[in-house]
Amino acid sequence: MSHAPLFTPGGGRWAYSNTNYLLAAMIAEKASGGQSWQEPVEHRVIAPLGLRHTYIPGADPYLVGPHERVTTTGPDGKLLDLTDQSFQHTADSGVVSTPADLDTFFSALATGKLLPPAQWAEMRTTVPYDDLPVPPAGTQGGYGLGLRVIPLSCGGTYSMHEGDGLGVYGRPAVSADGRRAVTLAITTTTALIDQDKVNRGVEALTDHALCDEVTS
Repeated sequence: MSHAPLFTPGGGRWAYSNTNYLLAAMIAEKASGGQSWQEPVEHRVIAPLGLRHTYIPGADPYLVGPHERVTTTGPDGKLLDLTDQSFQHTADSGVVSTPADLDTFFSALATGKLLPPAQWAEMRTTVPYDDLPVPPAGTQGGYGLGLRVIPLSCGGTYSMHEGDGLGVYGRPAVSADGRRAVTLAITTTTALIDQDKVNRGVEALTDHALCDEVTS
């Protein structure tokens, strides 16, 4: 709180901040009578949607079930294993999932199974962002409440939110009507990624996957 704000609320500007997720966790805990933020997520999202491979590990650094090893080459040239690490801070991170479960979650979000229409519309009310390349549609998208809304080259938009960690990158996306969802998962094996190159590749693949449904 000793730092000046980047901008005042309602000013039409955007900057990514994990602080908002920490505040959301505090609100969830207060609204649920003192439960941890994990419990409402598990009981109101994960269980009802049948996300069998999605869980909140807390501080446990070990993954449950089959998974890819995450490795990169260290400064000494030797392979460094990054797999066993805890991403848990609070509600800004720490959920383990799979591409299939992420597709189910985003489809449920887009088709109104998780939120009332007014809240879903509020999530998609955006301000411009400038941290990703311009997508194949040729115009930049906007950022709403924990959600990016990006134009498609074939018309319309899709919604997505990236989840990145050290050596792991998940990019789920869903068409506006919820009929088609796609999740791209990237795991490093030799070196950390070129973030800009990956962002461009992900946008191109996502656009192709979602537009194929529209034009076929």
